[in-house]
Amino acid sequence: MAAARIVAALKPFDRIRSLGGRRVVREGGWVASGQAVAVVARVAGLRVITDRVSPEVFGEVVLLLGLATLGTNMFCLPLLSALVRFFPDAARGRRVAELRQLLRRLLAPRTLAVTTLLALGGALYAQLGGTETSAWAFVSVALLLVLDVMRLFESTFLNAARRQRTFSLWYAADAASRPAVAVAAIVVFGPTSVSLLLGYALAVAVTNFAFRGARVRAGSDEAEASPEWVAQTRLAMFRYAGPLMPLAMLGWIISLSDRYVLAGLTSPEQTGIYAAAYGLASAPFIMLGQFLSLTLRPVYFDAVVQNDRRRERRTLLAWIAALAAALTAGMGLVIAFAGPIVRVVLGEAYWSAADLLPWIAAAYGIQAVQQLFEHVIQALHSTRRLLVVHSLGAVAAVGLFFLLIPRHGARGAAMAVVGSMLTSCMASILLSGALPRLFAREPLHVA
Repeated sequence: MAAARIVAALKPFDRIRSLGGRRVVREGGWVASGQAVAVVARVAGLRVITDRVSPEVFGEVVLLLGLATLGTNMFCLPLLSALVRFFPDAARGRRVAELRQLLRRLLAPRTLAVTTLLALGGALYAQLGGTETSAWAFVSVALLLVLDVMRLFESTFLNAARRQRTFSLWYAADAASRPAVAVAAIVVFGPTSVSLLLGYALAVAVTNFAFRGARVRAGSDEAEASPEWVAQTRLAMFRYAGPLMPLAMLGWIISLSDRYVLAGLTSPEQTGIYAAAYGLASAPFIMLGQFLSLTLRPVYFDAVVQNDRRRERRTLLAWIAALAAALTAGMGLVIAFAGPIVRVVLGEAYWSAADLLPWIAAAYGIQAVQQLFEHVIQALHSTRRLLVVHSLGAVAAVGLFFLLIPRHGARGAAMAVVGSMLTSCMASILLSGALPRLFAREPLHVA
């Protein structure tokens, strides 16, 4: 009986099509197209950028972008995650305009604080001789952070409203323009970290301007302003997003702190090669996870809000089946063709990265599974359980980084990421409580 259910679950395309008819298929097609264009653009960008900048410069840029990612993930993305969760309620109550104004008021001071700390703190640290990185590099990455938050604000509204066509076009345009403009900046100003970062910032500014008319607007039948609704929603969003803020730090430790440990224990050159391999191997699996998440998360959350248990279960079954099939195929390709992939995609100075690709691909395949079960936890407002998930992963990461990197260098860093992500993934599956209930046809609620 159980075997029959598992076999029935492994029909991803039929199941996805059945979740909402043509609309879900159409939305999934747009998301997949946008993700595919983005991956191709990033891979092509890696080729042209690694041909023009040294591993040392590339490693420096990656470390700076990691700092910006930490600030954005801690103070901005938790609120944007809350937006996706609370948008269906706001749309049904005809309060999209109030939700937009509320989120803008919450994001603006946090973005300003992170930007100021990154730009002024980094520049001062550089001037005092704490790093060889240019003070202008810190200013450039702070500018990029502001533009990225502006993009994320509008694009998250588009995804929450299931306007996947516009969302995907914006996403693809952003991914394609960054390496193109960055290479132009390198040609004009030289192969420095400042040139690369300013190129990225200019690309984001251009695409933000191009899509300025694409935002989700309030309908003509919006409900009258309600300070009570705003106050209640603000409190609910903080309760939802609050646990996600420390989660951002823990997630950063798991997925980004490895390059800082590697830079401190080895060399900038090794860090640059590792970062290039990381970007190359993780991109397809990040695309896969985002495609399924962006397509099915709004459907799943909507089913939860409507208390539609049948659609909720069917969505998760389709998600699991599609993910299992794609991960199996993807890992097989990476293992078989790691060497040729590196020689085609990266500059010659980075070809030693081939040994790292299977490890990094495995780590991000595991992460895609983890994200699925995290959404089960998030949908029922149980975000505090995610603290346990990411805490276990972060503890494993720190221990494995200092155990494996001194012995194996960049390969040790990649192995450590696999171990830490496997730890947090197993925790997410257990704490979601969804898997045994899913096949036993019991309620999916987290206790």
